[in-house]
Amino acid sequence: QNLAADYSSRALANADKLVNNLPNHINESITESRLLSYKANAEEIARWALTNNALRFTCSDKQSTTCATSFIDNFAYPAFRRPLTNDERTEYTAIVRNSPEGLRWAIQTVLMSPQFLYKTELGVTVAQARAQSWGTGTNFTQASSTAYALDPYEFASALSYMYTASSPDATLLQAAANGSLENPTQLATQIDRLMDSALGKEHVGRLAGMWFRTDAVTSASRTGDATFNDSVKQSMAQEIREMYKYVFYNNLPFTDLYKGDFTMLNSTLSQYYGISGGGTSATDWRMVNTATSPRGGVLASGAFMTVNAHSGRTSPILRAVHVRQDLLCQNIPLPTSFEDTTGERDKATARAQMLLEAGNLTTTEFYNIQTNVQGTICFQCHRAIINPLFALDDFN
Repeated sequence: QNLAADYSSRALANADKLVNNLPNHINESITESRLLSYKANAEEIARWALTNNALRFTCSDKQSTTCATSFIDNFAYPAFRRPLTNDERTEYTAIVRNSPEGLRWAIQTVLMSPQFLYKTELGVTVAQARAQSWGTGTNFTQASSTAYALDPYEFASALSYMYTASSPDATLLQAAANGSLENPTQLATQIDRLMDSALGKEHVGRLAGMWFRTDAVTSASRTGDATFNDSVKQSMAQEIREMYKYVFYNNLPFTDLYKGDFTMLNSTLSQYYGISGGGTSATDWRMVNTATSPRGGVLASGAFMTVNAHSGRTSPILRAVHVRQDLLCQNIPLPTSFEDTTGERDKATARAQMLLEAGNLTTTEFYNIQTNVQGTICFQCHRAIINPLFALDDFN
């Protein structure tokens, strides 16, 4: 997972297909270009691993049977997330042994194989499971013999990707092998372990970045502020993830995400915001009380305010729409018409924009014009969004 600094291939990052801002690959097809990128990834990773002696298995003689067995048990097995069949073991043993470059070819073959690239959830019938001496646990007692269930390794993979966004570790694979995942108590222990792991915590934070859409701050641009650099933007995105993790893992009220008088700061953001008490490095995140500052909670964070704004000015409307639709699941109807036969709406909007940019209007006054003057192009939408509290903000 962590490649060295000299790992040069950037093709590894095949962009996720997003549905409503969340990764969803159900309808994603494998095109030739995507296939070739997987091939390039596999070749580069194999080259890197052998060049940097980064193999997690022993191979003093890279064409020996011992090396092939170690490769299968310690690389192919966790990559496939299940034990290899006898035919697969025979095939990979032959690949390793039949060429001086066999080990490199074996690594590339595993990383290109469907068994690695696809997470299977085919399952077997409960009757088949019982015939294979599993499927006898508490979860199966009421199941029909014709119902389908994931096999232990498929179930381990489902758990691992759900809670860590990664493949099962050795402990979870061992639990699958010995049948302990059928025991509700041991299953709960594994879930707690996964969620408390470093990957589990990273995954919880990743959810916040996608849900609040604050990861988009990393590609935001603002003129006239040279200090708003990549380090600041990356830190702003991570601030949301760290805040969410802090609330989640400390069992704080969910409302603290929105109105809590605290945030999480590293050294970069502590300096950028001018708030002391942050960490001493870019990776050192600390909870900082912000009761005496205009910050605290997701809605007043740098990432949220930046992403939900125009390039040159703030936007209570964008923030309100995002919160109401994506966080509160409220439906805001689309306007029925944008028809402007006279051009008066465009003129009114332009006049208000000029006054705002010249400093002759406050943001509140600007949106009052946009909302209350029916000649403006934004009238219909704004009336559906703004409430007596001026969208969601309680500041001018």
